[in-house]
Amino acid sequence: MVFLALINNVALALALTIVLGLLWRKRSYEDLPAQVLAGLLFGGVAVVAMMNPLRFAPGIVFDTRSIVVSLAGLCAGPVTAILSAAAAAAYRLALGGIGAWTGIGTIVTSAAIGVAFFYLVPRARSTRPVFLLLFGFVVHIFVLAWMLTLPWAQAWLVLQKISWPMLTLYPVGTLLMGLLLAAQYRHHRAELALSASEKQYRNLAESINDVFFALDRDLRYTYWNRASEELTGIPAKKAVGKTLYQIFPDVRGTKIEDKYLEALRTDRPVFFENEYQVAGQDHVFAISAYPTADGLTVFTKDITERHLHENTLIHLNRILRLQSACNQVLVTAREESDLFEEICRLIVDQGGYKFAWVGLAETDEARTVRLAASFGLEEGYLDQVNITWADTECGRGPTGTAIRTGEPVVCREVESNGSYGPWREEALRRGFASSVALLLEGEGRVFGALNIYADEPDAFDEEEMRLLSEMAADLAYGVTALRTGVLRLKAEREVLMYQGLINQSSDAKYVTDRATGKILYVNDQACQDLDYTRDELLRMNVKDIDPTIPDEAARQKKFVQVLEKDCRLRIES
Repeated sequence: MVFLALINNVALALALTIVLGLLWRKRSYEDLPAQVLAGLLFGGVAVVAMMNPLRFAPGIVFDTRSIVVSLAGLCAGPVTAILSAAAAAAYRLALGGIGAWTGIGTIVTSAAIGVAFFYLVPRARSTRPVFLLLFGFVVHIFVLAWMLTLPWAQAWLVLQKISWPMLTLYPVGTLLMGLLLAAQYRHHRAELALSASEKQYRNLAESINDVFFALDRDLRYTYWNRASEELTGIPAKKAVGKTLYQIFPDVRGTKIEDKYLEALRTDRPVFFENEYQVAGQDHVFAISAYPTADGLTVFTKDITERHLHENTLIHLNRILRLQSACNQVLVTAREESDLFEEICRLIVDQGGYKFAWVGLAETDEARTVRLAASFGLEEGYLDQVNITWADTECGRGPTGTAIRTGEPVVCREVESNGSYGPWREEALRRGFASSVALLLEGEGRVFGALNIYADEPDAFDEEEMRLLSEMAADLAYGVTALRTGVLRLKAEREVLMYQGLINQSSDAKYVTDRATGKILYVNDQACQDLDYTRDELLRMNVKDIDPTIPDEAARQKKFVQVLEKDCRLRIES
């Protein structure tokens, strides 16, 4: 009968321990408020256990308070032990009877033993089964010792009837309740760590500037960070719980849907780029979707600036290659028209522009701009426009203004540029969105313009303008060099013809510098008459032949007289 009653007491204590664990969920014993709350909870469990005791005799009862109070001290320390012991002692005092003070003594002793072992034994060892069993045995040895404070007749009877069952069942009850508390403690600590980790994870996710969200396997949003709210204007409470298709109905059949489903199907991360409009402007995002056990974790980073920078580098490299190709053409070109045609072709084919043409400034009364060459999507554009460099409506476009003012002209948006009035409709019909007129300068004047058209607005930034202007300057230099070469060739031909006529003469002839008297040319007859070779005469002047000539003017006259007297020489000066 005693065994059965004590077993019921132990079972009740274990059940109450489970309730204690539920009440203590996600808490720890480290801080004072938690220890106070734990003391009240342990005290409550002890009181409930005391409400269902083994009534051995009037005023003498046995229950599992000693197990509860001792474990309160062992698990949570002195504050919890004192409060739980106080609650149990108060209730025992209220019950009264011959064993009231003996019961209070067992409560205080159990709490003291628990606190002592709390400080003496490391927590890791205090949850081992062998220790808990020995701990329960020690506690209840002291509990039985307190029975000696009862009147001797009752004490002897109690020790005879209770000692063996108590020392058999209560240490086991202490072991089971201790293990249960330890398991609950570890579980609670794991939950606290998980909660702290989740909080840290959420704080981290909220602190990053990139868009971050999570989807389950049905593509339903389970997390939506602050950056996602700012980008889309959709608060987290409206996004979480809804599917991708509910938030973004147009996503079906797009690359985003395909990539998300691919990541879920293959269980491999996917990386891709996608465009998204923000405040009416196109932005480029790098999207990384990582499969998880629950679905997908998606990071989205705005790479618009990087994308623009990369595109700019690609474009500038293309222009540099264009410059190199143009320089090769400049080296090999022999005709001005061929040079213009080839440069226009390279601008379109290698530069990636839509259209290019060269206009030369005529000096007629109307100041006409004459087409020298063109290449690209022209489709009769230049036939539809009348361009001059006069200060008139047809001369105030980019080409005419550049030639007239001597400054390159950039039209960033053909559609809105006022100076494009006479040509806007034809330009837009051909897809010209922006253009630039670059100067062709040589021999101290602007003799034309190189015009380039792009299919996107504001296509010519500062660095691009610098490179294109250098290319136009190289082209102008090449044109000037070709023109100078033609004039020099003409002059050389005239000199050769003149020299041939002089050599065919039967009279001695030579050419001198009027200022210095240096001999510049002599014919064969003069060399024979003066008895000098041509190389010797070309290193001489008239004074070398007749040193008596007093000054520059008289020298010429005297030398003529000498030569006419001696060898019938005719002088050309």
